[in-house]
Amino acid sequence: MRILLVNQGHTDNLGDRAIAQVMATVVKKATGADTVVMPFIPDEQPTSLADMRTEVQPVASTPDELPWLRRTVWRTKRFIRDMKSEPVQERYTRLIRERLDAEGHFDAAIIGGGELVKGNGHPFFHSLQAWIDALAERSCPVAVMGVSSDARFTGKETAALREAFAKCATVLVRDEQTLAVMHDILRVDAAYAPDVVFAYRYLQSCLPLGQRHGEGDVARRMRGACVYAYQELSVEKKRQYTRNEYYEMWYRLIRKQISDDEKDSAGDANLKLLYTTYTDYCESARFREWLFTEKNKRAILAEIDSIDDYVDELADCRSLVSGRMHAMILALQYGIEVDAVPIKTKLAVFKEEWERRQFVWNQDGKDIADAYSRAIRDMISR
Repeated sequence: MRILLVNQGHTDNLGDRAIAQVMATVVKKATGADTVVMPFIPDEQPTSLADMRTEVQPVASTPDELPWLRRTVWRTKRFIRDMKSEPVQERYTRLIRERLDAEGHFDAAIIGGGELVKGNGHPFFHSLQAWIDALAERSCPVAVMGVSSDARFTGKETAALREAFAKCATVLVRDEQTLAVMHDILRVDAAYAPDVVFAYRYLQSCLPLGQRHGEGDVARRMRGACVYAYQELSVEKKRQYTRNEYYEMWYRLIRKQISDDEKDSAGDANLKLLYTTYTDYCESARFREWLFTEKNKRAILAEIDSIDDYVDELADCRSLVSGRMHAMILALQYGIEVDAVPIKTKLAVFKEEWERRQFVWNQDGKDIADAYSRAIRDMISR
């Protein structure tokens, strides 16, 4: 048996990589099948946080230029290419068909997870349709799993998504809000199971990971923060904050978690800045300098190139203020108190559903892994 996994696990976003890693493990445990992984955006080039951190370091004197210029040039080239070539939907469909023809037969395909159900012309909107259509042409059963939605669709997009989801054998969403969107707006008979990354620690013995710190191994004195990249804020959010005002907001949130007299042995403030994307790494470097310049506060900038590194850095933290959902999902599994900053809709949903919930990593993780396994086996057995 061969199963195709389609997800965003090829980017520098460690949350996306965690989704891909755990989903591959769940599929293997549930079916024993050989798996082939392909990127959700068919023309996206693989990147890694380690490579990007090595290639371009943030420069304090020009805090916005390098990461902003890097992505602006890429997006401009992509826009020019799109203007000269076939429409996005057609190009994605062609590329996906070519990939599938090259790989041969699949017994089933799983798309997800992540916030993949989008509208307003987002590339994810075109990619989701293209994958479902191309797989349906080959009579390959398709499951869309572990996904969420921002629920902003035009009428035409709503109709297109309804048509696409009607071709899926299984739809499993990761939060109650998306379940309501599926039922009430898209008219999809979807089911619910929490984000698959909640099963990360439970499944770690099945993953190629090093030995993890136990709860009592390290005296947790540090406070952690994952500062969401300013440049990735929505237009609406940027109207609310200048960058300096944005940093002031983060400073106020962090001060709730850390008092001025909490010092480490070196005399520095007891704050560690973590990150799960390249843009957040650059933002953390700038925020650390801002803290020192504007507030005379010191912070430690973690060295993170992989999921392993991130979990290791969490080991000596007792709390985490974060604008990244998977950063907090991983933290909850290691007994760390989280404070979600609702930068995006999915963070507000996470805050409501998980921030104050007691998470038992071994039991809850097993239940979540089992829910995905059952859905996969049910799809295959039909």
